[in-house]
Amino acid sequence: MLAFLATACSGGGTPAETVPSAPVRTIVPGTPPPSPTPPPATDPDWSITMENEGEARWRDARLFAAGGRFMVASGNQLRAITGKGKQAWKRTFRSDVEVAVADGVVIVTHRKGGAATWPPPNLVLGLDPANGRTLWKATSSPYESVVGEMVYTPVCRGEQTERHDDCRLSARDPRTGQVRWTILAEHVATVTGTAGGVLTMTTRPKGYRGKHWLMTLDAASGGRLGVRVEKERFGGELLYPRGQQRVSGPTYLTGGLLIMSSKEDQVKTFKEMCRLDLVALNARTGAKKWKGRIRLADAERDRQCRYGLPDVSADGGGLFGVDERGHPRVVDLANGRARWTGGKPGTILTGDARTVLVKELVDEKETLTLYDISSGKARWSDGEPFKVWGRLSTVLLGDRLVVRPADCYRDNCYVRVYDLAKGPLDTAPAGEYAGAGDGWVATRETSDTTTTFSLSRTG
Repeated sequence: MLAFLATACSGGGTPAETVPSAPVRTIVPGTPPPSPTPPPATDPDWSITMENEGEARWRDARLFAAGGRFMVASGNQLRAITGKGKQAWKRTFRSDVEVAVADGVVIVTHRKGGAATWPPPNLVLGLDPANGRTLWKATSSPYESVVGEMVYTPVCRGEQTERHDDCRLSARDPRTGQVRWTILAEHVATVTGTAGGVLTMTTRPKGYRGKHWLMTLDAASGGRLGVRVEKERFGGELLYPRGQQRVSGPTYLTGGLLIMSSKEDQVKTFKEMCRLDLVALNARTGAKKWKGRIRLADAERDRQCRYGLPDVSADGGGLFGVDERGHPRVVDLANGRARWTGGKPGTILTGDARTVLVKELVDEKETLTLYDISSGKARWSDGEPFKVWGRLSTVLLGDRLVVRPADCYRDNCYVRVYDLAKGPLDTAPAGEYAGAGDGWVATRETSDTTTTFSLSRTG
């Protein structure tokens, strides 16, 4: 897993890489099969219509799954749906809710009300997905987080006075709400990621001034580990010369390493944009493991630096980018070396430990091609999405891939489902994308007063 704290691109010239170099195997892919025709729309397994009610407006809501139920939230309402498309229960709360899932339990957060103090109190509840009953509740300060299978709640006593004992962070069992451990947090804290028994935590200062800290914790005890740095710095050192602005880019946690990156627009030419300087630290000791640079995108070709795209593979171990020719590249975050490089220019849209989905030109037409990382061969190719779509969004779910337009309007709302081994499925769900999970995809159709959610099984 990984901690993703920010997104952006950086510059900084093109000095020689300091990462230990390894041979990069560039493989020219085979000829992919011709693009199939668009699949016909399939009848959904079930549909349910919801009327706008009070603060609940369902036109932008999405379905998610928890404990054998499907859930949908809007405004101050949360509703559960059975596997056959019938409403199971409904809860209405005091104010708008934020919803997450941990260990099969629905975690709901909303404002508690009362005096207007900072940080304002929130109420965190664990709900049984079967019947909507409250299993436990607790008061929290803002920036609660559900990471892995744990709920993390910060609590600050009244207004902050910049003393260390003002704020604490607790790890709670999602099923019982029982506190596993509590630590002093140096102001309002947020757990941002977990991997290999390690947590990353950030803390915010009071007001606009002060330092933002990034640190690592032992997941079992909350004990402080070896990384504690200002978010503008890299393990105690700056990658840029003294006097230049200090900023941080995305941060990743994987394989026992915390990888931090520097982003700053200090380039002289447009071609040099979209670079990140990387430093990998041992997440437990803080020792530096490797240092290097990656080019995230070809600025001249893409006109942007991976805007709206995932930076890291679904397994958390590969960072997406391009080489100096604009060919797609996956960098192994364990050592900073190239894991795979494509044989032609393109942009990686998503991927996991075994495959990458690349947008590239085939016969002068934009096409999606899925490559096998171990062999470099193309499994399949499909140009249909680009005939009616613009920018694409993707969801990778086990052996299924869901592709849809990033901007859905008029007749441009379309969902396409792929089998990673074979390519497009024979049918596709109709409507606007409204969520996906293991073996299912949801869509919605909206009128002025109602929204109909439909669910299709994907096998």
